[in-house]
This record gives sequence, structure tokens and C-alpha cells, in this order.
Amino acid sequence: NQWLKMITMDAIERTNDSAELIVISPAERTNIDNILNTFKLIPNYKKCLLIIPRITAVVQQSFFIHEFKQVQYVPKNPAKEIYTKEFHYDFFPVDEDYFLLPCYHSFYQINVENDYNDIYASARALTKIQTVFGEIPYIVTIGQNAINTKTLMEGLLKKSGSLSTQYPLIDSIFLFDRSCDMVTPLTSQMILDEYIGVNFGICETEADECKMFIFSEKTNIVSEVRGHLLNEVIQPLTDLNKEIKKVKDPENLKQIRSLQREEFKKYCFHLKELSGVEPILCQLLYLANTYLGQKMQAPLSRSLLNYEYVLLSEGQSITQVAESFIQLFNDWKTALRLIILQLIVNHKEVNTQVFNQSLIDEFGDKARKLISTFENLDLLKADQKPNQQWKTFRDLLCLTTPKDKNDNDELLNMCDKLIPLMVRILQFITSNDQQILSKLHDSGLPITITGQLPPPVPEKPRKILIFFIGGLTISEVNFIRKLGKKISNGKFQFVVGSTDQINMNNFMDQLCPGMFSH
Repeated sequence: NQWLKMITMDAIERTNDSAELIVISPAERTNIDNILNTFKLIPNYKKCLLIIPRITAVVQQSFFIHEFKQVQYVPKNPAKEIYTKEFHYDFFPVDEDYFLLPCYHSFYQINVENDYNDIYASARALTKIQTVFGEIPYIVTIGQNAINTKTLMEGLLKKSGSLSTQYPLIDSIFLFDRSCDMVTPLTSQMILDEYIGVNFGICETEADECKMFIFSEKTNIVSEVRGHLLNEVIQPLTDLNKEIKKVKDPENLKQIRSLQREEFKKYCFHLKELSGVEPILCQLLYLANTYLGQKMQAPLSRSLLNYEYVLLSEGQSITQVAESFIQLFNDWKTALRLIILQLIVNHKEVNTQVFNQSLIDEFGDKARKLISTFENLDLLKADQKPNQQWKTFRDLLCLTTPKDKNDNDELLNMCDKLIPLMVRILQFITSNDQQILSKLHDSGLPITITGQLPPPVPEKPRKILIFFIGGLTISEVNFIRKLGKKISNGKFQFVVGSTDQINMNNFMDQLCPGMFSH
């Protein structure tokens, strides 16, 4: 859906009987409705709709509402019949250690719409991985949706006949339910990709000279700065820019000519690499100066970060800050994001009745769907469950820590003082500290561990698959990578997957359906 471009087809001329149109889509209500509405504009086309991963009750309902008929033969009446078939496209790789499922707004579908098609898609994809690489013997689940995925996956494994080996290629699988941690996608993004809006290597800007930048991981400078914290990005770019300018200096050219043959040859190869990097470096510097330099120096941006940190680390109220965003800037999206964080961290600080009435006064009927969504997610209920759960996570897992404590915690420094819940759990469980594991169980954290770890293979890292049901942020992907490379000293190799990729904006669109869409 993120790449879907709606094209007006009313100007297309009527065609002969051979004209055909094939569309592939996830089984998600918004997508299917958009497609069927478009199909009405081209009644003379023979239409084929391939549904990922299966035809659900939601799809059938959309067909009924739009008065189309699903058929398994070449449509005889193109205006009313659509050839419809299931298309089992289970997952696609984004990077060598990162893959996604073709799901859209999976958090909302699962937790609000109670549409569990994406859980089935997750179980199916994880089963297919194990039919290729062997059955994974050690399974950790965090959250009810993770348990449901595991149960369905085990049922599919029995039917598939996957092999159980003494030395499986993947040792462990961690299934994580996004609803256990709604805080991470709602906090201000500290990773370059998310902050400037790089999505699958593409960044769209408002610059007149270039509306779109395309980056490849094969370029060293791109792979180096992506995944860095914002305050670590500009320096390596600036240093490389200085080096390129130095190469063009006449004095430097004289020094190069005086080098020994082998050194001269190495330096020539280095110069060749620098010449290829310069155009991309200019683009990265533009983005860094525009987005990081301007926005991070803005008092409002820095204040937001401070308010979020105070709320998450100390539980203090920031509802007045949210109200200020409404009164001063009419910025309801930022205000609602802060209020949702407040509801998760310190529920009692929000007056539910006043909050609901303010939404209805401002947005009318649109607000009713948002209020219903909050109720389904237990954010507006009278009990203090979300508040107590976050307090437990914060105290036990040290997700945030005041600056004067735990300065030696590598993970806190790596994540800029705010550690995603899954990253901290991963660190604790892979440490195999029985005392910590006992505390995790006693905390009430919805976590289960089944199976046994296989014996380690000498001089080879343990391979662990981490899968998020309901979406993950690119920050979590990068922090998990760093956990494997730096903190665990290469003892673990992580592969990360998810139903879909989320960030602050599209996660807010799921929590506040229809409120901010254009």
C-alpha cells in the first residue's frame, strides 16, 4: 500500500476483449476497497486479483459490498466478474539479515479489527523458513499474539514434515507481540533512517533540485551512517568531505607522486572509491544539514525529547505539554502522541471524560473511531494495568535510567538512554543468567520459553531469528544488529523479521484511524 499510486482511469479508451489487468494485494480492507473502486472505472477490462496470502472473510465482504463476483475462470462478464486467486507470497528480504511480510497496518488489523490473517501469514512464513533450514528447537514468546503465532506455526510444521536435526542452522526464535511495547514506535526517532524518512533506501524531500534520493547499502558511506544515532551522523560525513577536498589540493598531489609504488597503487584504489562516493556524499550532507542541523537545534524538538524522557524515566505528567501543542500550534498529532504515551506510562494523569469530549468537539464523528480504538487497546479503561506494566518493565529491565546511574551500561549508551523492550529482553535472555530469567518470569511479563538449545558448533555464532507480530521500527533492527556485533562480541548472529515496518507517523495513523490521513 505504501507504494500504491492511484491512477485515474476514466480517460482510458474502451478496448477490445483481449485487454487484461492483474493486481496483487494483501488481504487488507482498505487496499481491497481501493482496488475494487478502481475496477469499476474499467468495466471492459478482464480483471485478475491475487490475494496475499489467502482470501479472507474481509475480502469476501468487500466483493459483496462492491457487487463483484469472484470466479475461477476467464471472466465472461468483465464488468461484474473478477478472476480471484490466493497468492502465497510469504516474505521478502529487505537486507541480508532483515525481512518483512507483505502485510499492511498489521498492528491495527490484529489488535483493533481482530483480524488474525496476519498471524496466519506470520506462522506460514516462519514455517516455510523451517522447512528449508530445519526445525528451530528453542522458542521464546512475548505476548499473547506471539503465543497464538507459535501455536499455529507448530500445527503447520506437523503438516509440512520439517526436519529436526541435532545442529539446526537457526538455534532459537523469539516471537514478540508489538502490543507489549507501544512505547518504542511512539518516541522521537533517534536513528537517521527514521528521522529523515528513508524508507527501503528511498528518501523523498521538499528540495527543488531533487525530490527523491535513492541510497544503496552497497555504498560504504551509506551503510556506515545508516542506523547511527543522530548525533553520530554528521561527523563521519564531514570528515570524508574534508578528505575528498584534500585530494584535490595541489600540495597533496605532490605528496602522492612521491609515494612508493605499492603505496601509490593502494592510494589510487582509494581515490577511485572516493570519486564514486562524492555525489552520494553531497546528498547525505544536504539531508544531514537540512534535517539534523535545523531540526535538532530547534528548541521545540529538543524540548520534546526532554519531555518524553522525563515521562518514561520518572513517570511525570506531560499532559499540559500536550495541551500546549494544541493551543499554540493546533498540532493535534503531536499532542495525541504524547497523550498516548501518558496513557501507557501513567494512566491516571489523563482525565478520560475531558479527553473524549475534547476529541469529539474538535473532530466530530471521526473521533468516535479513535475512542473505540483506544478502548480496544485497553488505553481508556479504568484499571491501571498499562501503567503498572510499564513501571515493571522500566524497573526490571532498566529501559530508561537517569544520567547519574548505570553509565557503564553499554546498551543504554548505544540506544541513547532509551532501550526498546525487545532489545533489552534479548540481551538478558542470551546472557543465560538464571537469576535474571527468574526475575523475568516473576515480573508478570507475558513470556514463555519452550524447548532446549542445541549444542553449540565450535567457532560459529548462534543464529537467532527475532520476529515481530504487529510491526517493528528500523531503530529496533539497528540496535539488534549492534547487540550482536558489539556487545555480544559476535557470539550471536541475529536475523530480524516482521509483519511490516512501522515508524512514528504510520503507527499514529493506526492508533488514530482516519484522523490525519489526507
